[in-house]
Amino acid sequence: MKADNAIEYRLDESLFLGETQQRYVKVCKMDVLYMRAKGSWVDVITTRRTYRLSTHLGNLTTQLDDAFFFRISRSYVVNLHRIDAVEGYNLTVANQTLTMARYV
Repeated sequence: MKADNAIEYRLDESLFLGETQQRYVKVCKMDVLYMRAKGSWVDVITTRRTYRLSTHLGNLTTQLDDAFFFRISRSYVVNLHRIDAVEGYNLTVANQTLTMARYV
C-alpha cells in the first residue's frame, strides 16, 4: 500500500546527477526546468533547487531524452514541457528568459 503523498519515479523518467564523486541524486526529468553551462560546470535548475555539476553540457546531453529536452544554444538545454512562452528567439521558463541561438 502506498502513502498518499508518495512520489514514484520510473527509471526512464529520472536523471542521476552527481553531487560528489560518491553521491548521486535521482531527479525526475519533469522537475528539471533547464540546464545552463558555465565553463566546465553545468547548473541544472529544477523546481526544487539548483545542482552544480563538474561536467560539460555536451556530456550531460547524452543522458537526455529528446522527448523532454532540447539544446537551444551552446549554453542552454531546456525541458520542452516547462516552456511557458516563446517570443521570437526568446523562451520563458519559470519566469526566466532564455535566448535561442539563431541556428536552432
